[in-house]
Amino acid sequence: MSNNARRLLGTMVAFVAIVGSGRHQTRAASDDGDNLAQSLTLDGQELAAGVDWDQRPHYALWAGLVPDDGRVGALMRASLPVGADTETVHLRWFPGAAADDATLSGVTVDGVAVEPLVDGSIVAIALEPGHGDVIDVIAVFNFVAKEFTATEVDPMSSGDALQPSDIGLLARSADALMLGHWFPIWVPEGLSADAVLDGYGDISNFPAATIVAQLDVPAGSVVVTSGSRFDESAGDAGHTLITEGGVGLRDLAVVVMPDAEQVTAQAGDVEIVVSAPPGTPDVDVVADIAATSIDTLSEELGVYPWAQLDVLSAPLGSGVGGMEWPGMVWIETSVFAGGVPGLGDLGDLGDLNEIFGTDGTGLALDDLGLDSLGLDDLGLGDIGLMIETIREWTIAHEVGHMWWHSLVGNDSNTAPVVDEALAQHSACLVERVLRPDDAAAVCDINTAGQYQQLVSLMGIQDDAADQATDEFDSSLQYGALVYAKAPVFYRTLEEQYGVDETTAALATVVTDNAFGQITSDQLRDELGVALGDPAGVTELWQRWMNEAHGAEDLGE
Repeated sequence: MSNNARRLLGTMVAFVAIVGSGRHQTRAASDDGDNLAQSLTLDGQELAAGVDWDQRPHYALWAGLVPDDGRVGALMRASLPVGADTETVHLRWFPGAAADDATLSGVTVDGVAVEPLVDGSIVAIALEPGHGDVIDVIAVFNFVAKEFTATEVDPMSSGDALQPSDIGLLARSADALMLGHWFPIWVPEGLSADAVLDGYGDISNFPAATIVAQLDVPAGSVVVTSGSRFDESAGDAGHTLITEGGVGLRDLAVVVMPDAEQVTAQAGDVEIVVSAPPGTPDVDVVADIAATSIDTLSEELGVYPWAQLDVLSAPLGSGVGGMEWPGMVWIETSVFAGGVPGLGDLGDLGDLNEIFGTDGTGLALDDLGLDSLGLDDLGLGDIGLMIETIREWTIAHEVGHMWWHSLVGNDSNTAPVVDEALAQHSACLVERVLRPDDAAAVCDINTAGQYQQLVSLMGIQDDAADQATDEFDSSLQYGALVYAKAPVFYRTLEEQYGVDETTAALATVVTDNAFGQITSDQLRDELGVALGDPAGVTELWQRWMNEAHGAEDLGE
């Protein structure tokens, strides 16, 4: 064992002595009102009270982080309720696919050393017969986050965009060390555990858990995570120890910045903290949009359970506007600043509706470098509205994920249509508050309009929306079907059953599945019951999600 690993083990022993085992810590949260309970609002605590947290994973982590060169050295202790009959445990370890010099060692199960099989992003651990329902796993791991610069190319030009390992989820830049999916996370049996991540979009399919992490960082660093701050103290010379975590988290994303512009806002009992590199414009604007999104969706879909939401400006790959984690969203740098992914900040152009106009006057598309996007067949007024609302739509979409995937979980690998389509529909709900006069147009631009563009201008083939991410022909087809066509299903429900009735049905799904997991079939069936017409909803789902009627329903 290396000296670094010995140091990690020694520090972790002290840390574990403080936080205790996962199950003990969770009981303490509910009985004593300690830090873990405070990671939830009072409404969130009430929602979480209906969950048997002894049957959920618990993670305690210690990590030494070196932001300048991206080095991470860490130790994890996890309590996993695998069931007594499980023969092999699978952990998703994203650094195995997305980082340099990734090593995992010192693995024990219930105190006994084991040799796991590490295959790309999956760690498989064979269990000895006779183990209990819950196992205790310890692992030491190290990796180096790759240097990353946001891709400044036309996102329409590549069918290979959105590959999970290439979009900056685990990366370092001059502005930040970005750690998403950075520690081994349990993938229960029945969920996708493919070692090769050759699909598009997100890869998370993790159960809601209790997570506590102590992070050793250079003194003066700005540390932002998807959890809540529990403690901060001086470490070794020049270092700070920061402890963060929470209840009901499916992951704990971590961002370390040398400095940051930060603005706070309030949405009911939820504190919104927006962070960006110094000098980033409109940080307060982003905070206001996020607050409106939380307020609106809490009113429509049920409570946002966590006490804090962090919103962060983050360099991300081409075609990626944002990324969600329970309690945190990343917004692509140029979108955060009011621009277009890959095209930079267009905020200094003023009112884009006026610039483009509706009579053919004003700037031409190639004046802004937009001619390559194939948008010339659209009305110029629509283009202006589309660009003007990219930031607010992206923020609303990512905040929508706090309900769809963060609170109500799903397997993003096999059923992205569950959370992505609902995040799009959630953005429509937010737009009805942000700009009631234009909400329908903004929603159409970002759903049905995108479908029409991709099919007519890019030649994308229609197909079923409800399929695994690696079954789509390209990222463009994935976007056209999952983000553009599928969300219109919910507006079709509104037309047939009523807006209030459809929203109430979605809120029932949230309440019934909070901190749980749901499949696309379960979502369809629960909506059918809530709307009082299982057969009718199933028929609509079949048409919109499982068949190819886009040309007929949305046009080309």
